[in-house]
Amino acid sequence: MKNSQIILLVLLFVVCGALGFFLGKVFVGADNHVSQEVIVEEVVEEPVVVLSTIPVIDDVTPPVGKRGVYEFSVKGSVESGDAIIYGLYSDEGCSVKVAENLDGVFTGIAGTDSKKYYVMAQNYRTSDTSDIVVVEGFAKLHMFRKILESELEQLFNVTRSWSDAPEWMSASVSASMQLQIVNLDPEREPRATKTLGEVCMKVANGQWESVDVRSMSYDIQNRLQKLTIAVNYPM
Repeated sequence: MKNSQIILLVLLFVVCGALGFFLGKVFVGADNHVSQEVIVEEVVEEPVVVLSTIPVIDDVTPPVGKRGVYEFSVKGSVESGDAIIYGLYSDEGCSVKVAENLDGVFTGIAGTDSKKYYVMAQNYRTSDTSDIVVVEGFAKLHMFRKILESELEQLFNVTRSWSDAPEWMSASVSASMQLQIVNLDPEREPRATKTLGEVCMKVANGQWESVDVRSMSYDIQNRLQKLTIAVNYPM
């Protein structure tokens, strides 16, 4: 009887030990599961991106002379996307403002003795400014008197002498002036006529009866740049 009780006690101890070990594993596994879930649910904060509010001048077109003044354009950008004010200044310190706008297009800009201006972009919201950019090519333009069609025909057909042309007229012809002549008879023209003096001479010696001015174009300083005339031969 005693032996039976001892055996039962031993079996009960083994069963309790096994059950305890099993339950311990279960609880430890549960704890690990909870810990893992906490790690997964941690919130990772994204870094804050700060956009620059300082404008940058990306491009400046060369100034183009037109009717005695210049025009050009400026293109800028700013990371923050704010509007930009474009300023044009006559001094390096940008204290003397000549013009400003919101689109970067400058027109009607006069030439200067220094031949240059200074451009700066400013953030409309924050007043941050860009680096200063020097823009060159603004030479002062001397404007000549335009030669009229009637004045040129008078010289060719009546005066018929380029050496007798007024000084202002001679000065108002570009050194690179292009002369185009139409209605020419190839058999009567052994060589090309290239100058206004030759035109006057051919009318004066009777080789041409007269000439008609067909078109005239001028450079930015009003000098005669291109001339087209039509020849009238004697009957």
